[in-house]
Amino acid sequence: MGDLSDMNDCERFLRSSEGQAHLEEIVAMLKGRTIISVTFSNEVRYIATTLHLDDGGTFLIFQPSLDVDALREQFAGVLEREYHIDHPKQKPRASQPTERRPNSTKHSRLIPLTKWNEYHEWPPIGGLRHLVFHAKANGFAKVIRKVGRRVLIDEDAFFEWVQAGGEARLQSGASPSPHNGTPGRDHRREQRRQLDSQQKSKEKRP
Repeated sequence: MGDLSDMNDCERFLRSSEGQAHLEEIVAMLKGRTIISVTFSNEVRYIATTLHLDDGGTFLIFQPSLDVDALREQFAGVLEREYHIDHPKQKPRASQPTERRPNSTKHSRLIPLTKWNEYHEWPPIGGLRHLVFHAKANGFAKVIRKVGRRVLIDEDAFFEWVQAGGEARLQSGASPSPHNGTPGRDHRREQRRQLDSQQKSKEKRP
């Protein structure tokens, strides 16, 4: 999976001697320096933060909260208002409410898998990764949205999946059997119950 692969590559870099040396260079660049000013710039997919240091150097920072998807989610109303400032002719008329642009806040929220626990305490990220890995088998595929290599969780679809019985599979860690999504253990229990019932019926016959 893309998200898991990214995490593993970062972990390999952190433990490598070359990675440690590269990080030490960054530490040397920043340690003991004073930030003189901070500026922001539009980098298409995110807003970059640039720290201007007292030695004349600069340091560029990427903050997840300034990613364009995060901005669209948190400031949907603000972006809607500013859009109509740029395109006043596109602003819907009050007398024609049926032609109004849909309010993006009414759509199901798409939460990056790695940020799920910033919005919900359960399930843990490890549990979500397990569900994504077995998505085709456990029905979780309908909950996942992918943008490039980024894995997003459809919030409404997730809770619909839970209501449909997905919670039991998550807690047990079992993948569903091919029998209409019923866990294999429950299916075998049902088979034994049916066999016992058939045996009792035979014993009652003259």
